[in-house]
Amino acid sequence: MIKADIVRIVSLETGLSLPKSLEIVDYILGAISASVAEGHRVHFRKFGSFYPRKKAERVGRNPATGEEVTITARTVPCFKASAALREEVNT
Repeated sequence: MIKADIVRIVSLETGLSLPKSLEIVDYILGAISASVAEGHRVHFRKFGSFYPRKKAERVGRNPATGEEVTITARTVPCFKASAALREEVNT
């Protein structure tokens, strides 16, 4: 499923036009992205949580040359599925 499919489903279920549905989906995704970027957790009951995870600096290896490379510390976005979603997927 891609974003266009979600927009189409929102449009069909709500009776809104495709452009309006696209605007709503974009607002929701933007709000999630901005919140996680600010360091907050975004939780959807019975679906899961989006959250930032800090990764420490570490030493990696260039696979082509074998040379050691320092990988800088960074924050990455993560998602953890709820028990309800995991159960639904596994049935």
